[in-house]
Amino acid sequence: MRKFTVSLMGAAALVTAGLALLRQGIGRPGPVEGTVDQVPPGETVPGKISLERLRELGI
Repeated sequence: MRKFTVSLMGAAALVTAGLALLRQGIGRPGPVEGTVDQVPPGETVPGKISLERLRELGI
């Protein structure tokens, strides 16, 4: 009986922690696109890379 109670309390704690972690992500803003307009040293293209371009490249 004691093992069952402790196991039940542990499962409840895990569910509570999981819900708390899920709720943390609700208020976060979306990703911000890079705003570097100049060409970084040693590069040939500006440092601005969109998410769509990364998907095209397969990254």
